[in-house]
Amino acid sequence: MRRAAIASVSVSLFLVIIKTFAYFASHSVALLASLADSALDLFTSTLNLVAIRSALTPADAEHRFGHGKAEPLAGLAQGAFICASALFLVIQAVNRIITPEPIDHSIEALIVMCIAIAFAIALILYQRKVVARTGSIAVEADQTHYFGDLATNIGVVLALLLSSLLGWTLADPLIAIAVAAIMAYTARPHLPYRPQPSGGEKCP
Repeated sequence: MRRAAIASVSVSLFLVIIKTFAYFASHSVALLASLADSALDLFTSTLNLVAIRSALTPADAEHRFGHGKAEPLAGLAQGAFICASALFLVIQAVNRIITPEPIDHSIEALIVMCIAIAFAIALILYQRKVVARTGSIAVEADQTHYFGDLATNIGVVLALLLSSLLGWTLADPLIAIAVAAIMAYTARPHLPYRPQPSGGEKCP
C-alpha cells in the first residue's frame, strides 16, 4: 500500500511540473484547469500517503486498536476534494462560456495531455493490483480519483482538438462541464460493506 501511495504522489508531482511548463508556454486555459486538477491530485495523494502510514502504524498507548480508521477518513476527505475540483471546473467553464476565447499554441498542451493520460492509465493499473491484493480503502479511493483525472485529461484533449482544428471555442467549456459531472459522480464515498449475519446471529 505504501508503495502505491508513493507512486501516486510521484506521478502527481511529475504531472504538476510538466503541466506548469506547458501552461506558461501555451497559456491554454484548458491546460490551466488540468494543472489545477493535478495539483489537487498531488494534495489528495499526499493525504493518502499520510493516512496509509498512520494505518500501518502499530497500536500504542493512545491508539490501543491501531490506526486503521485513518484510511476511511482519507477516502472521505478525497471525495470532498474531488467535489471541490468538479466545482472549480464548472466555474471555469461558465467563465469561458461568458467570454469565449480561442486556444493558441495547442501543440505543447496536446503533448503534455497525452503524457498525462499515459501516466494516469499506468498508475490506475498498478493501483488496481494493489487494491486486489490488499483491499486498501485509501488506495481504492485514490484510484477512483485518477479515473476522474483520466476523464479530465481526455476531455481537455478533445477540447484542444476541437478548438484548434475546427475553431469551436465552446468545446472547452462544454466538455469541462461534462467532465465535472463525471468527477462529481465518482466522488461518492467508498466505504467497506459488511453484511449483517443472518438468523439472528450476533457479531463477535
